Order: sequence, then structure tokens, then C-alpha cells
Amino acid sequence: MWDIIKRHGINPHPAYKLGWGRLSCMTCIFGSAAQWASVKAIDPDRFERIAAYEEEFGVTIHRTESVRQRVEKAKPYDTLDPLLIEQALSTEYLEPIIVENWELPAGAFGESNGPT
Repeated sequence: MWDIIKRHGINPHPAYKLGWGRLSCMTCIFGSAAQWASVKAIDPDRFERIAAYEEEFGVTIHRTESVRQRVEKAKPYDTLDPLLIEQALSTEYLEPIIVENWELPAGAFGESNGPT
């Protein structure tokens, strides 16, 4: 898929550039510890709501760990650029669809691509 996107110069979504390996949900149940650390870094309010839900209902998103435990094991992605964060969290996409200087995004073939 990435070869096709590159061939046509399609600008990857900012979340891929931030390090996410999938875009179904920023707080995906399949997210790695590093992904959860990144969620906490860029959207601490959302992270805290999810952590509080886990505590309130006594269940965790991950099979064996709470999101707080996941974050303690990892550090955020090193690609958390403020401009990319703003673009990824926006409800509007204003970036060009086609780009000339295409680069494989950090999240391509990422470590958070499915269940463990």
C-alpha cells in the first residue's frame, strides 16, 4: 500500500507522521505502550478520561494492563511535532493531498498494527 501511496505522491495523514501505525482510533485497544504514552503526551485530558473509565468500571482496555501501566513502560514517540499534532487532532484537513517531496512516514509499518 505504501508503494502505491508513494507512486502517486499522496500526502500521508499527519497521524502516520507522528508515529501511529494505524488510524482507526488514536486510543486503539491494540495500541502499544509507546502509543499510549504518546496519547498522554499530546492529549492528556483524553488519556485521563480513559484511565478514569478503566478505574471506575474495573476493566482495562488491554488484556492485562491498565493504560496507566502501559504508559509507565514506555516513552512517547520521538516524532511528536506540535504542528503535526495540531493537524492530526483537527476536524479539518487543510494540507495538500499531493506532495512532491514524499517521505515514508514514521508510522508506516509501525509497531502498533494489531492485537498482541
